[in-house]
Amino acid sequence: MPRNLPEGIKAIEHFAYSRANAPAILIPNGPTLTFDDLWRQMHGLGKRLADAGIGPQEIVAVLAPQGIIQVLSVLGTLTHCACAPLQPRTVPREVQDALQRNSASGLIVSSEFAEEAKIALDMGLAVVYAVPDRCPQDWRVEKAAGAPRLFCGSSEAVLFLMTSATTGSSRIVPLSHANLDAHVVPRVKRLKLTSFDRQLLMISFAHGLGIENTLAQLQIGGSVIATAGFDPRSFKGWLEDLHPTWYDCAPAVHEAALAELKECPPQLPLSLRFIQSAGGVLSQHTRTGLHDLLKVPVFNDYGMTETGPIATDAFMGRPPVERSAGVASGSEIAILSPHGELLSADQEGEI
Repeated sequence: MPRNLPEGIKAIEHFAYSRANAPAILIPNGPTLTFDDLWRQMHGLGKRLADAGIGPQEIVAVLAPQGIIQVLSVLGTLTHCACAPLQPRTVPREVQDALQRNSASGLIVSSEFAEEAKIALDMGLAVVYAVPDRCPQDWRVEKAAGAPRLFCGSSEAVLFLMTSATTGSSRIVPLSHANLDAHVVPRVKRLKLTSFDRQLLMISFAHGLGIENTLAQLQIGGSVIATAGFDPRSFKGWLEDLHPTWYDCAPAVHEAALAELKECPPQLPLSLRFIQSAGGVLSQHTRTGLHDLLKVPVFNDYGMTETGPIATDAFMGRPPVERSAGVASGSEIAILSPHGELLSADQEGEI
């Protein structure tokens, strides 16, 4: 195993013994995984990677569509070695580039990505084929005989995230277990998460926010609904039937959700406790519309892949300020002038 495991992974193992039958992962129109089920599958994947010859200091990439396979692949890999989740909405050339840049030794891939699996084999990587409804310990492994491995040394990082390239070419952000823990803890505290909470996960594990929110909820002993992403036809049913207490997504998804709920309002009251928006400032129109329809507070969250949460207006005890991300989530924040001078609270500058 890695020298240090993220606290969220340790917590899942702990709850597998102390709360074995408590629900951990709910799959819409599918089974519910208890903490015992979840840990056995995660541990099974770690063992499978070891059997494939991948060491604890190596990096395994994950290429799978959003949903339970992606969740199990990322969390399971973290029990054994470092993980590099890849964006599934990509092309083979970009996957090859990502595997090279991450110096990956293995690739976990679902059946949709046969061409990418062949590329990985040609590069000398061990390929693990994820199969739904089968324990990860039984997933098929294929290795190309005699091909060179890309592994190039040890690192403290356990998670390698590709940025979305909004400011140019994509970057790789390595996060150590301590970095990841520092991203997760503020989410637990600021959102006041408890073991009674249930997250409706609609964010891909190719993004840090999806992984961090899930670890935050599981670390406190709550449960997560692992969807395949926002689906307007299913969204209302998820809210009414699966009893989530919160969800977090980008403004565009919130806008689509609001449009759907206006057409077909849910039956109130719901189990929701709050909603959060990340990845951009939520418009006041959408924020007010969701609040009026669902009767729960709607928060803004601001963060970065490198730093995790920076600021939020969650549970501030006073009305939110329009177009504001609120107060610090835990990180120390300074506002600077263009010349690098520290500014006072009433002056505009950059974080």
